[in-house]
Amino acid sequence: MTRMNVIMASLLLIATSLSGCTTEELVDDILGCMDENAANYEENATSELVGDCIYMATAEAFMEAMTDLGSIEDMLEESPKAGYSQSISSSGWNQELGMQINADIEDIIMADLNTDSVYVHNSISIAGFLQMEYTHVQVGEVVNVHLLLGGMLQGEATIGSYQTRDATPNVLEVIAEQAGLFTGEDDDGEDDDGPVVSDGIPEDAVITITMSDDMESQTMTMEYTEDGAEITTTIHLDQNQDLVSMSVESDNGSETSSLTYEVMWGDAIVIEVDETLPRTSIPVWLDSEIFDDDDDHDDHGDDDDHDDHGDDDDHQDHHDNGNHISWNSYHDGYCEWEGYSDATDAGEDSRWWCKVSQDDEDWENWWYYCEYHDSDWHCTDDFGQSEEFEHSADGDVWSGSDDDGDGSPTPEEAMESVDANDDGYMSFQEFQDSWDSNATNPELDYDEVSILFDDCDYDGSDLIDIDEMQCFIDGIVDMLSDDDDSDDDDSDDDDSDDGDHHETEEDAGHHHHGDGDYHHDHDDGADHTHDDADRHHDHDDDDSDDDGDGMERNDATGFVAENQTLNAPITDFEVHFLSDCEEFYDEDQDQMVQPDLSICTNEFSIPLTGGEAEGVTITYTDHDGDGLVSPGDEVSVEWSDYDGEEIDKMEFYDTWASMYSSESSATPPVLPGFGAVLGALALIGASMASRRD
Repeated sequence: MTRMNVIMASLLLIATSLSGCTTEELVDDILGCMDENAANYEENATSELVGDCIYMATAEAFMEAMTDLGSIEDMLEESPKAGYSQSISSSGWNQELGMQINADIEDIIMADLNTDSVYVHNSISIAGFLQMEYTHVQVGEVVNVHLLLGGMLQGEATIGSYQTRDATPNVLEVIAEQAGLFTGEDDDGEDDDGPVVSDGIPEDAVITITMSDDMESQTMTMEYTEDGAEITTTIHLDQNQDLVSMSVESDNGSETSSLTYEVMWGDAIVIEVDETLPRTSIPVWLDSEIFDDDDDHDDHGDDDDHDDHGDDDDHQDHHDNGNHISWNSYHDGYCEWEGYSDATDAGEDSRWWCKVSQDDEDWENWWYYCEYHDSDWHCTDDFGQSEEFEHSADGDVWSGSDDDGDGSPTPEEAMESVDANDDGYMSFQEFQDSWDSNATNPELDYDEVSILFDDCDYDGSDLIDIDEMQCFIDGIVDMLSDDDDSDDDDSDDDDSDDGDHHETEEDAGHHHHGDGDYHHDHDDGADHTHDDADRHHDHDDDDSDDDGDGMERNDATGFVAENQTLNAPITDFEVHFLSDCEEFYDEDQDQMVQPDLSICTNEFSIPLTGGEAEGVTITYTDHDGDGLVSPGDEVSVEWSDYDGEEIDKMEFYDTWASMYSSESSATPPVLPGFGAVLGALALIGASMASRRD
């Protein structure tokens, strides 16, 4: 082709491409997006180019994505690999401490249902005061735990990484048990609504919405002022307008706070374990009852006629007239028979479920027997379990129901008489000062009172509030009654004075409700109970017919608690009977503390699978037949002709880990009771919840 032909062909192509675009009609066209649903819709447009429309989420769509966060269970229904991270930070002046407090809380949860893998990390840090981190990592049956405790309020620093095992891995159980240890999220398997943030758009809000360069994500920034604080909310959505991450920051000039939340999917979920770490035992938690020496030892906790009292009565003649019935009261609270549907569906029926307030989302605890009087509920487990107790609300067993003038004050009366600083709480010192100021009051053993105080301090605040006061009153009444009956050492009442009738394996079993509360004696000697519904100390009260100062020698049975998530072979465990192992009062800690079990003397041991030694018999009933120490299994101890050294404790020993179960590091820590933590958390809560309806 000649040069001229090439030029002519090129001009022809250019002319063809421009045809139809050079008329006067097209010059007058108004270009713009003609789709009313697009963010850049142009009402007067007469023509649009392909791709000219930009579709952006509305501010309402951003807010909906932020406030409609589902639980981790919901996420795992969408994808077998999912997770989220959440952090809360706050910095502000604490008036009580007279100093700046910086607090940070973080939760990270990742799960992979395909490989039975789960990662749960909880941490809280209050600069200069406290640092607590606990991480549970599990892949199949291999479990790693990482623990870090420090700060002046925590005491001696603790750091360690360990491995244990779980023969029945269950990702959702682990998450329900451990998610939100320090943020107050519920652990009962119910849906969680995510972080508390504003669910509306303030009138003065300045909103900016942008699209990423790759058109894969959108970001909304909302700025507004409220109560003198400048608040900035940032929300990121993906191309499907699903939440990717969000943050809320607040600054009023003297206090700052922030919340961040980010979701994770697919390849972002990476969970690995280290099988070379030192071993630790699994914690074994028991639901148990102490039998009366004179009854027929019918089985507590069974599903028969429930005649666990050695008689054929209808369980309605147990008036609290000196029999030391342990009551737990819910003043202006709410109780409902089989109220927690998830538990009932799981077979945990024939029991009452109670809340501190009817408006509460979560159930606080369950009880076998409850009565309703003057807007208050009063509950106990001391009568055993019976379907007949569905109608116990109208009963008159509770001592206050017949106004018999027993002299015990109401919680309100007691609080008014001891609350010297009018803060609505009773400190131990306030009680002691008030009691000692009245010369007519009998002398009290303040070591025992200190134990009672800790038992009733359910929230670990080192203060008794109005909801905890009835427990404390009942305990003092029991102490005074014990003094009155001191000449009668053969009392048929073997209930402990802990105000809750709950025991552990140490004194023939720490009793635990299987709905989220559990007990563990930490190395620091502090006796902690999770899920603030119950706090149990180890009482070595000599209530039985045993002449020594050790544990009660009562035939007992216990059931592995429903909330136990780590299960291991029964053959891995032994029951050790320890002497030279009494708890003692530590003046520095101002409380009773547990000894180091390694220095105690193991007088004899019996395999947990069952056997007899020294006149003591252990029977293990594997109800589900899985060969594992798992929820619902039954452990019984029967004392007959033992005549050896005084036994102070009965402990489960894990031969796989060569350590006692009660010293397991696979037990999440709980916040110590002190005002600084509560103040910091209150500061965070106030900053984050200010716009909640």
